Amino acid sequence: MNILLIPNAFKGTLTSKEIIDILGNQIATREGNYKVTSFPFSDGGDGLLDSFKSLFPDEYVIHKIYVNSPEFKIKREVSYLGIGEQAIVESAEVIGLAKTQILDPGINTSYPLGEVINDAIGKGYKKIIVGVGGTCTNDYGAGMLSKLGMKFFNYKNEEFIPVGYTLHQVERIDFQDFKKNIDNIEFTILSDVDNKLLGQNGCTYVYAKQKGATKENLLTLENNMAHLNDIFRVTFNSDFSQLISSGSGGGIGGAFLGLMKAKLESGSEFFLNNFKVQNLLLNADVIITGEGKVDTQTLEGKGVMSIAYLGGKYLSKKVIVIGGRIDESVKPILKDNGVSSFVEIEKENLSLEELRLVCKDHLLRAFSKIKF
Repeated sequence: MNILLIPNAFKGTLTSKEIIDILGNQIATREGNYKVTSFPFSDGGDGLLDSFKSLFPDEYVIHKIYVNSPEFKIKREVSYLGIGEQAIVESAEVIGLAKTQILDPGINTSYPLGEVINDAIGKGYKKIIVGVGGTCTNDYGAGMLSKLGMKFFNYKNEEFIPVGYTLHQVERIDFQDFKKNIDNIEFTILSDVDNKLLGQNGCTYVYAKQKGATKENLLTLENNMAHLNDIFRVTFNSDFSQLISSGSGGGIGGAFLGLMKAKLESGSEFFLNNFKVQNLLLNADVIITGEGKVDTQTLEGKGVMSIAYLGGKYLSKKVIVIGGRIDESVKPILKDNGVSSFVEIEKENLSLEELRLVCKDHLLRAFSKIKF
């Protein structure tokens, strides 16, 4: 029996590669004739670099640099890839939920992402692919833009680096240096969501709570985001908040699409359209995928939904979905789109810090009950 392990990362707890190692070792202890293949899947969020390494095992170069942490507390080492003339940057590796000491999207900044992009430009890369999912920020990319040369000024005409809680203090911007720095650079973003920037379905109201925002802070973060959007709209005579996926990455998508003229691609489709991944799906008898939380967001361009449809609905393979938490309301829809069965790992309401301590053991315990 050929078993394909193709999970998304469990955001903030386990990477897709770690999940593959855990499940692969568990399958090896079972009686039976099992052949295990794997692909560390990313839909534009966590695990993007591992996905590219798997696709181009002999072609990538790892670049390591020291950048600020998202809350500006410490310096830490991060990496990005070079593949030919392209640089591959994973936002979740640089400003992801697991990379911050403070879970508060009003404090955390996208500035470190700008440091990585600036380094790639300095190394001569003219094409930069950025996975924008899985961030801990909600700053419309203002930190990233600051590092790339955009200047933000408050009412005292003082330059500062805005974060989610201070976006409303921006009175004007100077983008001349920014424009020069990104001139002739071709950006592509891989996104796992279609959300626009503002509104009840925008980045703040849909994603900020899982990044640590309190219910009371959501209106402030939303209003601040709208304020900076107004500054951009007046300055550039264009409303970037209406762009599809402008709300991805806490608004980073809007910065890329509106200000950096990035090309937008679905992260899931980018990898599922690759012949290597398609062959893995075609040759599998059982496909095992999953993510940290399987809910309504899973139905909106996430990897699990795409894998289930292609592997189960189209190729008629058995598809098993593992989730840290699984919303009962989405199960019928996922079953209609190719999922054979579900395995829920965590029924307790644990904090992210608690989950990090027990996630491996709980994954093994849940997986041991699966019958192929």
